[in-house]
Amino acid sequence: MKKIVIVIFLSFLFNAFLFGQEKSSFSQLKWISEIQTDAEKFYENGTRICYLNIYGEIPETYVQSIANHVLANSGVLRFHLYYGKEYSRCMCETKDDFTNEQLAVILDEIIDKYYESGAYLLDKEKLEQEQKMAEMKLSASSKTNIGADNCEDALAICADGGSTGVNFSVTENNPEIPAPAGQCGYLKNATWWYFQIESLGYIEMEIASCGDVDFACYGPFDNLTCDPADLVGSGTYTWYDNGNSGSTTTNSNACPVDNLAVPSGNLADAAYSIDATEILNITPVNVGDYYILIIANYNNCTGTVSVTQTNIGNPGAGSVNCDIVSDCNISSISATTACTGATFSVSGEIFFTDPPNDGTLTICEGSVCQTFYPPFTSPTPYTLTNLSADGLQHQLTATFASTTTNCDKLSFYNAPICATTAACPDYANTVSSAAEHCAGQTYYLEVQNTDCNGDIYFDVVGNYGSSWANEITWEIVSSLTSNVVASGGPGVNGANIFSVVGPIDAGIEGNVFYLYVYDAYGDGFNGTGGYITIEQSGTAICSSISGNFGAQAHVMFMPSIVISPAIITVTTPSGNVTQTAVNCNDFHVPMIINSLYFCTTTTVNLPWEIRCQYDNSLLSSGTHSLTIYPNTPDDISDIVDISFDEANC
Repeated sequence: MKKIVIVIFLSFLFNAFLFGQEKSSFSQLKWISEIQTDAEKFYENGTRICYLNIYGEIPETYVQSIANHVLANSGVLRFHLYYGKEYSRCMCETKDDFTNEQLAVILDEIIDKYYESGAYLLDKEKLEQEQKMAEMKLSASSKTNIGADNCEDALAICADGGSTGVNFSVTENNPEIPAPAGQCGYLKNATWWYFQIESLGYIEMEIASCGDVDFACYGPFDNLTCDPADLVGSGTYTWYDNGNSGSTTTNSNACPVDNLAVPSGNLADAAYSIDATEILNITPVNVGDYYILIIANYNNCTGTVSVTQTNIGNPGAGSVNCDIVSDCNISSISATTACTGATFSVSGEIFFTDPPNDGTLTICEGSVCQTFYPPFTSPTPYTLTNLSADGLQHQLTATFASTTTNCDKLSFYNAPICATTAACPDYANTVSSAAEHCAGQTYYLEVQNTDCNGDIYFDVVGNYGSSWANEITWEIVSSLTSNVVASGGPGVNGANIFSVVGPIDAGIEGNVFYLYVYDAYGDGFNGTGGYITIEQSGTAICSSISGNFGAQAHVMFMPSIVISPAIITVTTPSGNVTQTAVNCNDFHVPMIINSLYFCTTTTVNLPWEIRCQYDNSLLSSGTHSLTIYPNTPDDISDIVDISFDEANC
């Protein structure tokens, strides 16, 4: 009943804070027609913070004056008002006994006085002048930036000579985009950026938006990273009690409505206050270090966000590298893996636009790199070899570096599990097929597998869906033993599913498994993007489960065993016959043994040996003695030689 209860509760809030002339018992509300509570939180000190959507005729040019007048009331501690075309949005901190009904009355009275005074005529003229100046400034701008919506496509920013580091546009999202997986829930409608340290010193950046803006900054890193394990704090956080200075509180809360006072693990700085302007403060320790910056449009407003380094030129100020900012763009990197013994190679193509005319293009997987020189042509093929075949998620980094421009691109893929020196099966030293056979017919020489000492690895891959992910769980069950060999969930909204399963002993659990996925509420994946499947070396080996699957769904799959194939060679009178067996399968080698005799039974010896394909080691061998019964004659000439001498007859 969980979802039904929430719908009823939200409906109650809607009705409780709906105002109009016919419903208000406090005054005749003239300008405010409706107030909706979007979020609300109560504190032990007798205050509350709430976010409200206000419908009515709110004058755009009078927004700040309205806020100032509201703050004159002793029951209101903080109040921010953001103008919108369909409705305006506000954040307020009030005493518990100060109701939203009282706030509506105050707003209505202030607006009424505004219109009665005639001040709106002056404000209208001022607004028109400001809009004209803004249009002139926009037409002079050479480029409109739009931030990346994921870490892999993060854009570089810098500030030079006191100028704005970057301006980028934001728009209202409907529905809103939830915070990235593993991040504070306030980081919704987020864009991703990064910057590199050019000189050491204190760095202060102002992040200003059209409404409530929040951010999280991670670093320092030697290289760009999107690994979720890197983009986290330590678990203990120290937050300012108010603003960016003064008293602090230390706790395990990673997501309060406050600003971070000191770094926590890789979380260099963060601010989740209600303000439209936040300040980023860091003190780098190494030139060349990278920082990842997530900027959230929490207010979900339409407008512009600016990032400005405000302390350029001040004593002790550091700087960020502007050489990494360019029009150069690496759009994507394809990746295909192949085992080469116990290691593997990855190859593919690098796609890009606006490459530099000099410098290098480098693609790296860890310390294994390949470098290309101009002229650069897209796509550029690449191959990296001798990589560790661990079955985990690996990262590729492609980088243009030149005298005029730098740009990077991260891409992720799943490494395969390849055979090792110990991964060879065992086979019997005797043939299990019959020792008698009729000549001229197909005979199957059979040798059975006696031990499969390989392991099974596979990946559980998918996404928990954009909503109600905490209802989703999954497990992997062996068909042979009914043992649960892996499980996961409940999920987080929008979070990817990626779990490496293995090693599993195929001799104990077999190689047939079931993927079960459960929904506690009984309506499957919710929102968008929800699915789950099984992959080996990046290739799906079963159908995916998605959508409304009810309370439970399952699918069977048979993963490959990480063990070397084996090769049998049988020496026959007509030559060698070979066969390759994979996944510890038995050998069934077809062959035809002929006989020159039609009246005599003969015996044929068939020497055979089985070797491990990986290292050519001998696994088993023997000689199979086969009794061959005569061929059946097809013609009289097969058994009788008739000759006729016409001259002497």
